[in-house]
Amino acid sequence: DYRAEGDGRVEFKVIKGGSQPDISLLVELNDGIFKRKEESQAFIENVHILLQAVSRNVTLKQNENLKKGVPDVDLNLKILSATVQNMNVYNQYLPPASPLRFTEGKADLSADIQLRADDAQGYVRLITRDLQAQVDEQAASGVLSAEIKLAGGSPQDMKFDINGSSIKLDKVRVSGETKSFGDDDWSANIRLSRGKTVWRKPIQLDMEAKIDMSDSIPLVSMMVNKKGKETWLSKAL
Repeated sequence: DYRAEGDGRVEFKVIKGGSQPDISLLVELNDGIFKRKEESQAFIENVHILLQAVSRNVTLKQNENLKKGVPDVDLNLKILSATVQNMNVYNQYLPPASPLRFTEGKADLSADIQLRADDAQGYVRLITRDLQAQVDEQAASGVLSAEIKLAGGSPQDMKFDINGSSIKLDKVRVSGETKSFGDDDWSANIRLSRGKTVWRKPIQLDMEAKIDMSDSIPLVSMMVNKKGKETWLSKAL
């Protein structure tokens, strides 16, 4: 699903001989780019990636596992550091009717992911800088920190269990026609007690979460700005 380009090194080893050997592959990229295969422009830059793969029972002919579509390969992808140049690239993953649209902001990205044919473990961490968004015709800004935990799944289908993942919002500001809000001390924490996602466009998400916030003033501000209109917020409440 993704393509990475950059300067680095490739190390290729046979770790078990015979007619169907086990082979390991190590790829390290520095100051690279990262993007989906169908995308012409990279949205993740300054990438330092370390990819380790072990393929077992390799043969020039299709073995039984490959016929079933389940290659016997273990992957470990580490994004040691990377920069998301503009958070608006993630709008393509949001549902068409979503009230949220990112407009500006960068983010620091890191990850440590272990993938097998029928399992996924690890985490993806994202910390934004100067994040700005449009929420139901209102301008909003703040700091978003997300740690997405992988607790299982099917990598071939891009389906993942993300139980225990967390998202934190800080320094949220809301600007609307009637009421505005800004407080550097405001924060909200979201922790998923249950979560499943399909990482396609748009993203599919099925979850249960606990939300703790310092107060409800930002939500009240949004409601006042949209008073008399049927909005996603009034439906949710």
